[in-house]
Amino acid sequence: MSTTYEADEQVISEILEAEQERLAAIHASDWSRLSELLGDDLTYTHMNGLSENKEENITALQARPRFYEREGLSVRTFGDVAVLHGLIHVSMDPSPDGTPARQLHGRVTQVWARRDGRWQMVVFQATALPDV
Repeated sequence: MSTTYEADEQVISEILEAEQERLAAIHASDWSRLSELLGDDLTYTHMNGLSENKEENITALQARPRFYEREGLSVRTFGDVAVLHGLIHVSMDPSPDGTPARQLHGRVTQVWARRDGRWQMVVFQATALPDV
């Protein structure tokens, strides 16, 4: 039997809100807000295995607009660390170099760390789901 404590519920709510804010910042091209939500030590690994640091990730997002949808999110808490897991659906616009629009679907594990009283994403690991 698992017991969820009130403190856990508060952290779960904060993490889900932080993820919503991260996606809203991307959709609004609010790079300053996105930067606040990402740790300087971010490791962001895409579905294709490409790994980026914080600066590289923000640059890639600026270069090719995309829209994210999340579902089936679950959060596990470990004090000042939380793990978020769930599905992601990505719609990418065509890129200026002629790369066509894409639709991607995957499972994502994220690690969030509480630093100076706020949550920052420090790990993003995506695994592509097979086309069905």
